[in-house]
Amino acid sequence: MRTTNTTSASHNTPNFTAKIRLCDKGLLDLNHNQKLLTQQSPMDFFYDVSSTKTNLDLFIRKLKSTIRKYQNNENNSEFKKKLLKKSFIVVNDLSTLINKCAILKNIPEVYKSNKLLKKTSPEKANYIDTWAIFGNSTPNKTININIEDKRIEDIANLKDSTIFIMNHDNVVRDRFIYPILNSFLNYAYATLNRQADCPRPYIVVSKNVVKNAGNKTMQNIFRKVGLVSVDAHLTERKHSENIKPVKAMIENFIDDKANIFIFPEGNNSIFKDKSLKEKFQLGFIKILKMISEKKESINIIPIGITYPADKKSMGNIFIGEVLKLNREEKIWSLTTPSGTEPIGKVTDKDTLKHLSDTLANQLEKCVTASKALEID
Repeated sequence: MRTTNTTSASHNTPNFTAKIRLCDKGLLDLNHNQKLLTQQSPMDFFYDVSSTKTNLDLFIRKLKSTIRKYQNNENNSEFKKKLLKKSFIVVNDLSTLINKCAILKNIPEVYKSNKLLKKTSPEKANYIDTWAIFGNSTPNKTININIEDKRIEDIANLKDSTIFIMNHDNVVRDRFIYPILNSFLNYAYATLNRQADCPRPYIVVSKNVVKNAGNKTMQNIFRKVGLVSVDAHLTERKHSENIKPVKAMIENFIDDKANIFIFPEGNNSIFKDKSLKEKFQLGFIKILKMISEKKESINIIPIGITYPADKKSMGNIFIGEVLKLNREEKIWSLTTPSGTEPIGKVTDKDTLKHLSDTLANQLEKCVTASKALEID
C-alpha cells in the first residue's frame, strides 16, 4: 500500500493511499473551500447504477459490438447491410427503453439536477461550482488515482486549454471517468478563484449517448454539463453532422475557453484484438491539425484507465504529465517527459500517422501505470 505526505507553504495535507473516495477533494494540495467540500450534489444519482442496469448495458454493448463487426465486412450484400442497420436501430431503441426505466428510481434527483443546471450556463462562474460539488454525495464510491503527483493542481494552474486523451476499453464504465476528473479539476479551479476564466469541459461522445439518455430532461442535463455529441458510426458516418459542433469546440479551445475530453479510439474500441495504435482514429489527429493552424502549442494529457475486480471501485485512473504538440512554421514536434522529438511536416499524410502512434504510445504507458495504482 502506497502512502505519501504532501506539504505546501501554507498548509499540510494528510497521508493518503491511492484509493480515495469521490468526495475526497480535500486531499488535493490546495487552500480549500469548505462550502464546496461539504455541499451535496443532486447530480450524483448518475453514479447510482444497479448491477442489473450494468449487466443490461453490457448486454446491449455486446449486441452493438457484434452488429458493428458484421457491418465492417466490406463483402456484405445490400440485404445484409439493411438488416444490420435495422438491427442496430432496434438495439438502440432497446437501450433507450432501459435508460427510461432506470430513470424512474431517480426522478426527484433528475429534476433537481435539471433545476440546478437551469440556474447556470458555461459562461457563468457558478457553472464551475456546480461541477466542483459533483461526487460529494457518494461517500461509498472510490477510485485509485495518482493524486499525490499533484497533476490536478498543476493542470488547474495552466493558463492554456488542454486536451485529455483516454483509452476506451470498457464503454459501460468509462462514462463515469470524465465526470470524476472534471469534479476534481473544477474544484481545483474554484479554489484558485478561476471560475470566471478557466476552460469549460467539452466532452466528445457518440451522439447515441445523448440520444439514448432516457428522456429529454436527461438529454438537457448531458448537454448542459458539456457533452458534445458527434456521429461516430464505423460505417455510413455523416461527417457533415459533425462540422458544426466540432468547429465550435475547436474555436473555444483556441481561445483557451475549452478543455476537450476525448476517447481517440471511438467505436474502434470494439476491436479487442487490436492494439491501441491500431484503434486510434485519425479523425482525432485531424482535430489537432485544425487546432494547430491557429495555436502554436497544444497541451495534451494522456489518462490511462483500468478497472479492478472490486466492483465498488470506479476505476484506476493514472493522469500523465503534460505533452506539448508544438508547431514551428509547418513542422510538428512533440515534447514528452523524456524530451522533444520531431514528428514531421503537418502537410504530410505520414506525419498524421506518426503523431497518432506517438500519442498512442504515451497513452499506453499511462494505462500500464494505472494498473500499479490498484490496492489489494
